Amino acid sequence: MKTIQSKIQFFQVIVLIILFLLPGCYALQSSSSSSETIKALNYDMADRAYSWKGNTKQELIKSWGPPTKTSSDGSGGEILTYIRTMQFSFGYYIGNNHFYIDKTGKIYHVVYQPTIQ
Repeated sequence: MKTIQSKIQFFQVIVLIILFLLPGCYALQSSSSSSETIKALNYDMADRAYSWKGNTKQELIKSWGPPTKTSSDGSGGEILTYIRTMQFSFGYYIGNNHFYIDKTGKIYHVVYQPTIQ
């Protein structure tokens, strides 16, 4: 009878230890998954932006809509800036995409700048 009672107490202690450790494991997993989500999002958004190099301004605007901001590139062309914002449980993602357009209307350079807040 005494050995059964001590086995029950042993299992109760194990269960308490597991219950105590689980929240910490979840916090680590949540932090890791947030980091992985950010990394995956950055790669995806960068690939999308860089894939436009060589295309035309008209094609970009047709697909992405009007830019958030337009400025001069200093060489007779222009820079179209698109700012994308997404909200996640861990904060806001803001992606700034700058498309450099030459005089002929072709995208010759792309700059992608991610920000997490």
